[in-house]
Amino acid sequence: MGVAPWVTMVLNPAYKKFMKYFSTERLYLKTVAISELKGLQAFLLKNRTFLSPWEPLRDDAYYSEEAILQRIEQEILLDSQEKQLSLHLTRTLALRY
Repeated sequence: MGVAPWVTMVLNPAYKKFMKYFSTERLYLKTVAISELKGLQAFLLKNRTFLSPWEPLRDDAYYSEEAILQRIEQEILLDSQEKQLSLHLTRTLALRY
């Protein structure tokens, strides 16, 4: 697996793969594990109204655990195939909202 020298990788036991992240003093850009589904769902629900001017119209199904799980699994699959790297902006390495 080719990784740029400015990418930090740590073994993420949540899905037994390496988690990739970039960091500064104040934030992380990181891949998301399935174990972080609840945190991602909480963020999406909390910010649904606030972000609506910049987001496409979304129905309630988009915010369901099943839909979020499918998106996370797709991100992991595409990353493992080196086709896409989806990163989430957080203040901590573990996704907590």
